Amino acid sequence: MRVLITRAKGCVALYIVADLLAAGGYQLVLAVRNPARLPPAIVGRPCVRMVVGDLRDLARREAVVAGIDAAILVATSWGPDADAVIRAASLALADRLIAAGCGHVIQFSTASVLRGDGPALPVAVQHGTPYIRAKAELTAGITARAGPGRANHGAVSDAGGGCRPEQGRAAAVASGTAFAAVAPYIGLVRFLSAGARFLLIHAADIATVTRHLLARPTEGGLRLVPGNPAQSLEETLTAAARHLGTRRRRVLALRPWLAEVLILVRRIRLSPWDRWCRDHPDQSCADPVNPAPFGLPVRMPETGTALALVGVAAVRRGTTGPPR
Repeated sequence: MRVLITRAKGCVALYIVADLLAAGGYQLVLAVRNPARLPPAIVGRPCVRMVVGDLRDLARREAVVAGIDAAILVATSWGPDADAVIRAASLALADRLIAAGCGHVIQFSTASVLRGDGPALPVAVQHGTPYIRAKAELTAGITARAGPGRANHGAVSDAGGGCRPEQGRAAAVASGTAFAAVAPYIGLVRFLSAGARFLLIHAADIATVTRHLLARPTEGGLRLVPGNPAQSLEETLTAAARHLGTRRRRVLALRPWLAEVLILVRRIRLSPWDRWCRDHPDQSCADPVNPAPFGLPVRMPETGTALALVGVAAVRRGTTGPPR
């Protein structure tokens, strides 16, 4: 199977590339702007071909789209060109690929564009940032292109930014770096309480799910939200405190009115999308998917594993450890 992967140097894309190379049987066409940023071990593989250029030009290059069996559209942008890169260029490329006979398109979006129960979230287009709006319109466009004879998967996830969790609904790409940043302050944050709920998943687990989808095309389209079972902020802080050898002591609840006071005192300017996210702290989605339902191993099943993956060692009570 010949697979085209856009923005191949991104965190999730690199995990997908490594996973497909390890599985074998794939010819990879990697679209990048700077191949020097790819690991030499990938560049030198005989089953890997580089396509150098801007995503906005790929749809016009016949040599790129010809002979592609499956495409994984991971490219994104957070700048002023978000719409041109995320929506316009990705949809143009998808159209050219489908016209050239590509029967399998996996599109990476963000779960922020969905309601918690699955359907599209209108406010994402109405009040979303340029990034969120472009992702919402891309998801709608790819969904509309699914049909008989085409297995177009809208694999909805936050899929960029150096493996850091993204703010908004379903922080779906997480390597534990956010928890590592919080670890030195566990003595303070263990006293806090809030009602947020969200999803977390490691980029390696997204790659595993993606490879599973490639091997098992589904007629008519499929939309998945990669993620471990939804967890609350309470559960996350409790697990992090346990991993770091201390206990939760819920003293201060971060209520909406308190957040509003802090916003006024600090003179923080919130966009309509920021306010919507603040007023909807449940950022989880129904039926998130990790590799487990497919009988595949899960790299990061819970908070303690996330901390361990970034080198934050577990601390047992009664042993020497970081200050509490």
